[in-house]
Amino acid sequence: MLYLVDSSIFIDAKDRYYQVDRVPEYWRWLEIQATEGRVKVPRRIFEEIAEKPDEDDPLVVWAKRNEGILLLREPLPDKEFDEVIDKGYAPDLRLQEYKKIGGDPFLIAHALVNKKDRTVVTSEASRSKTIRANRKIPDVCKTLGVQCCEQWDLIESLDFRTDFDKR
Repeated sequence: MLYLVDSSIFIDAKDRYYQVDRVPEYWRWLEIQATEGRVKVPRRIFEEIAEKPDEDDPLVVWAKRNEGILLLREPLPDKEFDEVIDKGYAPDLRLQEYKKIGGDPFLIAHALVNKKDRTVVTSEASRSKTIRANRKIPDVCKTLGVQCCEQWDLIESLDFRTDFDKR
């Protein structure tokens, strides 16, 4: 299984649960998962993490240092991207709506390429009644039949433990 990780996972981990300087095991574990090809980040999502104005932000520093292993090295699947926009959001999105959805359709399009073996990981919560550019990643994934999970599912599936490297 390839887990395609949304920027919200990294941001929430840094801000809430696994601060880079307090729980370095989590970040090292992510590096290993990325190196082994189980966790990847599409370029557009990576930019949401690494291109923050605060160059001293520990997450920005970590992301830039690990760009080579984190990046999903695949071109944007144009057909799948169009399907995500048309069926997941709306076929007639306006420019402002495109700006609002950000990198989400890029992430989902890469998962749509192989729905059986790829899962989107996000901190976003479902809001099934939302429409157009207000749709959340889990709702768009559900519409398109793409697997989607939360950070806790990723941690469980790939067995993160703070002593993972001592086993």
